[in-house]
Amino acid sequence: MIGWTRANSSRRTSLMVLACVAVLLPCLLFSVVQYRSLAGLEGKTGVAVQDNLRQTLLAVPLRTKEKLDALAIRALGGIEGGHAEGEKLDEVALQLGRTVAADIES
Repeated sequence: MIGWTRANSSRRTSLMVLACVAVLLPCLLFSVVQYRSLAGLEGKTGVAVQDNLRQTLLAVPLRTKEKLDALAIRALGGIEGGHAEGEKLDEVALQLGRTVAADIES
């Protein structure tokens, strides 16, 4: 009876060790793979953020120019050529004042 208990205990121990190895080895493997993947993702994220910032900074002057051109067209579009040529600067100043006031309100 003692021989059977020792053999059974040895068998249980070896099964427990095998079960632990069967669980821990894949966990360790997956942890290493996930760590490498995360490290690569961090590098790619940094590059993507820099590229996004670069594109934003390149777009700012273009948008600013478009807005200034639109403002100039609105401001100067209402001025009649005869007023500018005849140097009726009061009429020109009045029209520019209306344009600026409309832009401030909106």
